[in-house]
Amino acid sequence: MESLSFADERKQHRSEFERALHTVEVPGTRISSKRKLKNHIIDLAKNCGFDIFLTPIFGYEELTVRTRLNHARRYGNTPTTKMLVIPHSFVRTVYRIYRVWPALGEFFILSALWHECGHLHQNLDTTPDPGKREHDANVFMMEKSGRPGLVVSIWYYTLHRKIGLLHCLLHKTTSPDKDEILKQAENCIQMIYHDLIPSELYHEIAEDVFWLEGEYQHHRKR
Repeated sequence: MESLSFADERKQHRSEFERALHTVEVPGTRISSKRKLKNHIIDLAKNCGFDIFLTPIFGYEELTVRTRLNHARRYGNTPTTKMLVIPHSFVRTVYRIYRVWPALGEFFILSALWHECGHLHQNLDTTPDPGKREHDANVFMMEKSGRPGLVVSIWYYTLHRKIGLLHCLLHKTTSPDKDEILKQAENCIQMIYHDLIPSELYHEIAEDVFWLEGEYQHHRKR
């Protein structure tokens, strides 16, 4: 049985998540299409300092910062000009979330942009190791979005990043049981955030991911 202190701590974490969603400014004009969502992401990205955008239909799954390496090297310059890649698959998936729960969709977009913004300001010459750059971008995202940003990122990558074609056609999502969700969430932490999250907190954060999925499914049924 959970101790009262642990239950109170979990309640506090979920209240923190709810407060984070309340601070999100959802656009006053309803986002009614994937094209409008893509333009909205671009507007938010401009506020983060991006000014070059690429929106491929195939080949990418998440927001990605790309450096114009060939162009820079051709003229002997340091490759510092970077662009934000906004894949069609990313927009499609986030749009599905946005229609169900706009505040959550907006918060996830902001968290993802903070991560990419962390990459935007990195210097490839002083930080050549990709693992170190990813670590620093995750740290930057967590400084801006806090624990809720971590939870929503794990939730997206474990449960909503990839959805089978049949489920897409039927407008349904997979419904794994609690043990499977916890396992996927802990695996995600181990793979992506192991250098930021102590192992003793894996299960606790995974429980928050499970709670968030329950809240999302509740919004779907409204």
